[in-house]
Amino acid sequence: MPIHVNGQKLCIQTPFVKRDVDTSDGPFSCDVFIKSPDDAFWKPCHHRGGWGLPFEAAIQIDGRWHDVGPLRQHCALWADRKGCFEVVSLSVRPGRLGDIGEIRCRSPELGLETTLHYEASDELPIFRKWVTVRNIGIRPVTIQNVCVEIFYSVRVGRNLHFLHDFRQDTLGRERHFAGYHDVQFPGSIDVVLEPGGSELESFNHYAVATPEDPQGRAVWMGRSLKALIPWALSSQETTFKFSGFLADNPQSSMVQWTRLLDDCHEAGFEKIAFFYDQLFTNTGDFAPRQDLFPRGEADLRDLVRLIHQRGMKAAVYASYSIAVHGSEVREKHLDWECCDETGRTFDPGAFGNMCFLSGWGDYMLGKYDWLCGLGFDEMLIDGPTDIPCHRPGHRHTGLGNYHYHNWLWEKRLFQRLRDRGVTCTVPRDVNYLLMGSCAMPGGYCEEDYCHSQGLQLLANYRAGVYNARSHSPAWCAWGHIATSAYHGHSINADEAHLVNYEHGLASLFGYGNCRCVVGSQPFWGDKTREIVSRWINLHRQHRPLFTGDFIRLAPPDGRHMEAVLLTNHEIRQAMLVLINPSPHTQNISLLLPLHYAGADGATSVTQRVDAAVTDSGSPRDVTDTRGNLFVQWSLKAYEVKTVLYQLAVADHPDDNAGKPQILQFAGT
Repeated sequence: MPIHVNGQKLCIQTPFVKRDVDTSDGPFSCDVFIKSPDDAFWKPCHHRGGWGLPFEAAIQIDGRWHDVGPLRQHCALWADRKGCFEVVSLSVRPGRLGDIGEIRCRSPELGLETTLHYEASDELPIFRKWVTVRNIGIRPVTIQNVCVEIFYSVRVGRNLHFLHDFRQDTLGRERHFAGYHDVQFPGSIDVVLEPGGSELESFNHYAVATPEDPQGRAVWMGRSLKALIPWALSSQETTFKFSGFLADNPQSSMVQWTRLLDDCHEAGFEKIAFFYDQLFTNTGDFAPRQDLFPRGEADLRDLVRLIHQRGMKAAVYASYSIAVHGSEVREKHLDWECCDETGRTFDPGAFGNMCFLSGWGDYMLGKYDWLCGLGFDEMLIDGPTDIPCHRPGHRHTGLGNYHYHNWLWEKRLFQRLRDRGVTCTVPRDVNYLLMGSCAMPGGYCEEDYCHSQGLQLLANYRAGVYNARSHSPAWCAWGHIATSAYHGHSINADEAHLVNYEHGLASLFGYGNCRCVVGSQPFWGDKTREIVSRWINLHRQHRPLFTGDFIRLAPPDGRHMEAVLLTNHEIRQAMLVLINPSPHTQNISLLLPLHYAGADGATSVTQRVDAAVTDSGSPRDVTDTRGNLFVQWSLKAYEVKTVLYQLAVADHPDDNAGKPQILQFAGT
């Protein structure tokens, strides 16, 4: 068991973390050690003989912090801090990641009961902690803040990486002690707990122990996120997003839509999405465009029905923080807009202008219910923002309270959508994934589409995606390639520019990102149809690889050969993606880290090229003791190649029997 109770200690021990919380004199982490998946030795973070942790949690009331920690400090450095909560009970229960240990504490003086929750996994280097506070007194208590964790900063950014599911940054430095990071709400949340047991739950704080090298860190962070946000794996469909489609006349629009949907289905796309102005007159009113849908809502229902009849899902752009100029809802409800301390409002652009905690929040919940009722399977949400709101009359007080209630509103919305089987994407950070979103930007940058086009745009795009993979997995990355004008430019693909489409789809699907091709039509003829169908089929056939690890090998620079490796240790596979961006034949030599796919020690190789088996004779040991494979490839001008490696067990008796074997496939 990762967590157990031993006398008055809550003992946490996994292959990645050891932490004993002694409760004999108030909760106190007397020993904390971490070990990343690639390390052989434990690294101390805190220990009884050192400074230790001054408290396990802290509650702020009337500007004063009250510690949930030792009643008598173990170190003179914290002599002026005394815990005011006595331990009532210790318990362990099952959790989603592993065991959950709970320490329940009580302060009759404050009239509060505080429970510290710890969760640890035996499979992944994840440690989760959160705090609940309950009013057990006879008077209301205003909780200004909750400090969930405090940690000595020497390990931050090396082996320990902190994540959370609050909408703003929760990690502070030296707010309590020099050299320490603490984790708390970024502002005063001012939540009133009424007598009779009303309760406040903090955000979730995650510590992930990763290797120090950037590649190992990215791999293990991605594997940890897969366990934390399984809902993101429910939105992996290859997508075509309509933008710029115009009907010949309103009466023939459904005929044209039907033809285009047939083309998308023929190409193999699994989801149809619609850009912000493709279905509705504006963002805010969500009124169907009369030039495309003369029967209004009835035509929209028919369009979604046509998508579903072809076995595809339907997605729609629906921002919950933007009501643009000229929208009826904004003109009627200017009091729903956010404003700063001087009363000035914000321009209704892509960053948002509406306050969830006014009537706008209920209005948008109604719009989402309506869109779900039409049958849409995904919401493409844009513009969630941290602009301030000081307008009186909204359902918030101070700025910290505003962000706290925004967080609750957004979490409820995401859960509401998930309960209906509807996914959503949000252009924010990892914390929004942990809140319930399915995807975020992962290297996609709108500025690239303002200043470049064609192959230059695609080189810029791949460079952004390549760099983004160091901190976010490809399978929850949000982005697209534009085949028609987007912010002025596009990739300039058509039947006369096949290289552009090949490189565009290699930039998208080949880099593990299934979202999405944007334009007014999915292909322009037989050749471009073949290109898109081939990439979609590759993605669908090897989806477990595209939801696995992303290994950076040779970065994009627009001149030299590029290479990335996708691996999945559960199915013992790897896929090498090679792109030659130049008009010349180029060679590349690579050391493939197939240990991420499960290779361990020297392995023998049987090579399969274009589905035809070729055997060079007796098996040869080609990987080193770390499971790396040396390969060399030559690609012609602008050529793109994918190579699949399948690790297997040798089926013939020789010195390598029982060792992993690599089957190598190659195809363009």
